[in-house]
Amino acid sequence: MLKPDTPLAGFLLSTNANKEDFKNLDIAIGIGASYNIGSSLFVGIRYNKGIVNIHNDPNLNGSSQNNVFQVSAGYAF
Repeated sequence: MLKPDTPLAGFLLSTNANKEDFKNLDIAIGIGASYNIGSSLFVGIRYNKGIVNIHNDPNLNGSSQNNVFQVSAGYAF
């Protein structure tokens, strides 16, 4: 089943870089698909596309956005 999602919000909790270089909030839009195998097993894939520039440096040319690809498998009780 292919399913678009509502906008997603991400919050910066920690970083190995200078935290002031990044915005604290990230907004993304996701789309994903899942497939049920029998009545209890499922697999899925998902892609989240960041839609805001997460970098605070005004001198940086271009933008920095998060792009996430996820693969999942699970068992439903």
